Amino acid sequence: MFAKNLRVSFTAYVIATVCVLAIVPLAVVALMLLHRVHVGMERIAGTLVASAAIGLAVASGGGLLLSMKVKRVLNGQNPYEFARRWREREAMLEAVHEGILAVNSEARIVVANRAVVEMFRHASLYKSPMGEYIGDFFPGSHMRTVMRTGLPEYDQEVNLNGYHFFVDNFPVLMNGQVVGAISTFRDKTELKKLAEQLTGIKLYTDALRLQTHEFMNKLHVILGMIHVGSLDTLIDYIHQITNQYQLEVGAISSQIKDPVFVGFLLSKASCASELDVKLGIVTEGNLPIPQLRSPELADDVITVVGNLLDNAFEAVKNNKVKAIEVAIRHTEGRLTVAVKDNGDGISYRIQGMIFEKSFSTKGKNRGYGLYLTKQRMERIGGSLSFKSTAEGTTFIADFPL
Repeated sequence: MFAKNLRVSFTAYVIATVCVLAIVPLAVVALMLLHRVHVGMERIAGTLVASAAIGLAVASGGGLLLSMKVKRVLNGQNPYEFARRWREREAMLEAVHEGILAVNSEARIVVANRAVVEMFRHASLYKSPMGEYIGDFFPGSHMRTVMRTGLPEYDQEVNLNGYHFFVDNFPVLMNGQVVGAISTFRDKTELKKLAEQLTGIKLYTDALRLQTHEFMNKLHVILGMIHVGSLDTLIDYIHQITNQYQLEVGAISSQIKDPVFVGFLLSKASCASELDVKLGIVTEGNLPIPQLRSPELADDVITVVGNLLDNAFEAVKNNKVKAIEVAIRHTEGRLTVAVKDNGDGISYRIQGMIFEKSFSTKGKNRGYGLYLTKQRMERIGGSLSFKSTAEGTTFIADFPL
């Protein structure tokens, strides 16, 4: 609408200019020809001056009216201010990480920032979207529906040539009328990575919480022995927990050289103790597990193994005897971690569905753990498999080092 008003104003300005520069001089010449015989040169000169003054007055008035019209269209800004604000607006749109797409009342694309253009290129759409009809360029868009209903839509998952987005759609209102729509695009893959990172942080947090709880329990026991004066018993107790800790740490750290992985496994051992689960951690093969080459790989290993252990704890929670074994093997270029539980196993009927998104036998809003774990393993070039019987289930995660 703004661009249309600006074009109309500019057209009026051009017409007024043509009138002043062309029609008025022609009128002067015509007057000179009509009066050439009857009046003298002084009369003609006077007419010329008067006509020029009239033309100047008309041009000045037209220019003033046009200036007022343009300023009104530009919301009180002069063209230089408007041009500066326009450049600032374009720079802001290009700086936004999310993709932004806008259409006018004719459902034609009028705004497309750099982020959304890059997303479309990943989806094999290399043509510029500007000026295109949204229904032809992006058939899966809900922008026309939003324009028709006037109601926004949030977190719509859209598939564009195999590339998945989460899209929010908003109507653009002017004087109570829908004059267009705006969509914001977020890459589903990036959101999934964020969810995985949050899962890893939760695992770290739970592990620290359990270690703190266990440490506080031991301090309370020590404090109680001091109060009752059982110093000999206290010394024996401290030796016992120290030897036990050194035994656990020594057995694991002698075969696993990554301190982060060692700390994680020890925290899970504390968690198993809290849940009355017998957790065995064994290393197989002759090679010790080296320090993981990057924080990203360490995060992948801890997140995946943490999810598998959490599922194992869930599987054995109703057993009278709860047992879980973690077997770790390192070969050249590969790290394999097998998590085995003595639960009831996975029914053969649903074994083919456990890695599907949102599939769960534990109720609503579940079923994302194994799905995200499987996706992460495939993304880093690893694999995740399992075997299950009535005596228990073993998940095997194979990481590339």
